[in-house]
Amino acid sequence: MSGPELNGFSTRRADIGAALGRLEDALARPAGAKADWLDRVRHALTDLATAGRAQISALLAPAGPLAGAVERSPRLSTPVDRLRHELPLIQAEVDELLCSLDGSEPTEVRQRLLPILGKTVRLRQAVADVLWEAYSVDIGGPG
Repeated sequence: MSGPELNGFSTRRADIGAALGRLEDALARPAGAKADWLDRVRHALTDLATAGRAQISALLAPAGPLAGAVERSPRLSTPVDRLRHELPLIQAEVDELLCSLDGSEPTEVRQRLLPILGKTVRLRQAVADVLWEAYSVDIGGPG
């Protein structure tokens, strides 16, 4: 990797990927024991919220990878602006759902979480694409 603003990025990206996997696994389990199922989902969603918060904070920092991407390649300002807008929104959705899990029905939780999983994956890919364009570096991490 090149650029000091990329330090730690691959690790945080891998953390998000692992959290997404744990959340998908938790959602896919049978929800017969509702309290246990909700606990698993809550734990996995908490992991995703924590990993996402760390990554978004680093990405959006004034000297972070997105600012560096625009500095290196001004043509990336539009996709970077879009990421600066969308990343906090997805984090807010995760945080909101995390706060509203208690007493929720598994079907409702799944219906609310599956689009969030999709958005998170799409944003991870968009970040990877922007950083590749700016740094010509594969940021690594699974998926």
